[in-house]
Amino acid sequence: TRTGTLTVQFAWTSAQNRMSIGVANSSCTVEAYQNFNCSFLVQDATPSATPVKTLTVANLAAGTYVVIVDNFGPGDESYNYVVTLTPTS
Repeated sequence: TRTGTLTVQFAWTSAQNRMSIGVANSSCTVEAYQNFNCSFLVQDATPSATPVKTLTVANLAAGTYVVIVDNFGPGDESYNYVVTLTPTS
């Protein structure tokens, strides 16, 4: 219900797995993602030497958004993430 800076802190088990994480508009369903029909506000699919990524979206308007996670492998993975919103004064 407020505009602010959205931060997503994402961690997974093994840096050997290439993980993608993004924040998209709420219209990004599994089907839309599979058909490359999602509009991402921010996305990071780059390989990482450590199994941690942080995404930030400044001045994000109030609304509904989704976090999209994809594992490009090579192995199975477990992960967790924390989403915070720092309201704009």
